[in-house]
Amino acid sequence: MLINFSSIKGITLVATEDKGKVGDLEEVVIDPDQGKILCFLVKTGFFSPLKALFPPDILGWYQEFIVIPSKNTFVEPKEIVRAYEVIKQKIKILDQKVVNQKIQTIGKVIDLTLDLETYYLSRISVEISPLKGFLESERLIPWNKIIKITKDFVMVEEIEKKKVGAIERVPEIS
Repeated sequence: MLINFSSIKGITLVATEDKGKVGDLEEVVIDPDQGKILCFLVKTGFFSPLKALFPPDILGWYQEFIVIPSKNTFVEPKEIVRAYEVIKQKIKILDQKVVNQKIQTIGKVIDLTLDLETYYLSRISVEISPLKGFLESERLIPWNKIIKITKDFVMVEEIEKKKVGAIERVPEIS
């Protein structure tokens, strides 16, 4: 199942054992080399540090909430070694500048499409810079067209222009 991160950011997490809300999904940590979702970062309280949720621990995805077994499912981000390395390196894909192989700015990442069955990044949605896009305002770039992800930019192959239409949008969780 494909889902845009923008539609799940802030979604409530409920635990079957705790019988209620245990947090809100805040961020996704993705391996910049493989596109694998390493963990989700969860806000468990107003002043609490973010906790990590390992994707296979999720029992179910629903439109209004995500189900996990227990609040004890959360771990400290440093317990997921590769995720902690990515966090320390400050590698985030969302809101990152997107460049081509000539290091020319194309735009910025405005959304991520996640595959919730394989837990991999499927594609990024890029808001095109006004001078680059003329009539085009957004472009979908599949994972296989991403060359490199750093803390400063996402480098992509040159791809043919394709307008984003209603048919290409990812459906909401049902």
